[in-house]
Amino acid sequence: MKNHLISAANYYSRFARFFDIISRPNDYKVLEKINESPSSFYNLVFSLEKNPCIIQRSLKNLLKHNLGTKHDKNYESTGVGRLVIEITKRDIKTMNIQKTAEDIIMVACLSGIPLIL
Repeated sequence: MKNHLISAANYYSRFARFFDIISRPNDYKVLEKINESPSSFYNLVFSLEKNPCIIQRSLKNLLKHNLGTKHDKNYESTGVGRLVIEITKRDIKTMNIQKTAEDIIMVACLSGIPLIL
């Protein structure tokens, strides 16, 4: 039983670090950029208009967590990185739709329009 708990703790610890990485704005912007097309380090620095140290740290985090990879001088997203971008964009779109629905309900309630649910 103890081994299962240790395995579960390690699994969830890695899972938490994964979300920590993608919640960092600079790391996410770099991941988005290398997901669009393979990019060199200097291309990332100039296109994202960030300090080279920031780009270097973001790339290190992405490579460490298998969200990006380096081929020759170009960085590109891995399958996991592409999936992260797809999921986050879908979830943001879903949240925006949900927010729009909440706004419609709020306006209807404030206007006295009866809602049939």
